Amino acid sequence: MKLKFRWNIFLRSFLLQSVWNFERMQNVGFLFCIWPWIFHSWKDGVSLQAAGLRHLEHFNTQPYMVGFAVGLTCRLEEQASQMDHPQEVVEKLMKLKQAVGPSLAGIGDVFFWGTLRPFGVALLLFLLGLTGEVPVPVLAWILMAVAGTLLIYNGFALWVRWRGIELGYVWGEAIGRELQRIPWQGWIRRFRMGGFLLLVACLMELPIFMPWPEVAKVLALILFFLVLKRRGLGNSILLTGVFLFSCLREYLL
Repeated sequence: MKLKFRWNIFLRSFLLQSVWNFERMQNVGFLFCIWPWIFHSWKDGVSLQAAGLRHLEHFNTQPYMVGFAVGLTCRLEEQASQMDHPQEVVEKLMKLKQAVGPSLAGIGDVFFWGTLRPFGVALLLFLLGLTGEVPVPVLAWILMAVAGTLLIYNGFALWVRWRGIELGYVWGEAIGRELQRIPWQGWIRRFRMGGFLLLVACLMELPIFMPWPEVAKVLALILFFLVLKRRGLGNSILLTGVFLFSCLREYLL
């Protein structure tokens, strides 16, 4: 896939959900993403119209992961356009597309919204907790902390969105097997552990210059949050509790 097509599709992918609907969800946005490639692959009007209509069927996935599905679709549409009887490839494409969409959604929801976003919140809280401790003006440090956190989260999301187009195109029909080779679970565990350690660091900062009775209160609070986490309390709620405690620590301790 030439860079100009990849770049065009990448920019269009940001509008994936702009025409989201309850009946077929992201179908119009998906067709908008791949339209430059469809128009390039199919030369006659009848085939072009048929290619557009088949991609108006139901489709839904995690927005950051859509590049994999887009790359797969472009690869098989290209193959179909080069055949005298493309029906078999088209049927295979539609089956793969419907299977890949939910799979990518499951991976993306857990990784980005269930893991990377809470990690970003934990990192932001940790950096804000250093306000006044670093030789940087307070307002400048806060802005740097917010910008740095957003850069980490969105930078990773943009990279996956961009890289997914290329990998989906290269993998083609083997996309299911290749996706299983990516250590998603390992990344999820590492980011979750990192977020937990940042959360503990936010709390363990407090007792450094405190007498032991106050240290005991803070350690009891850490144990309390650990118990809540073991009982299934969401990371966002847990981190919100840590933030509120940080704001009220002078009154609580």
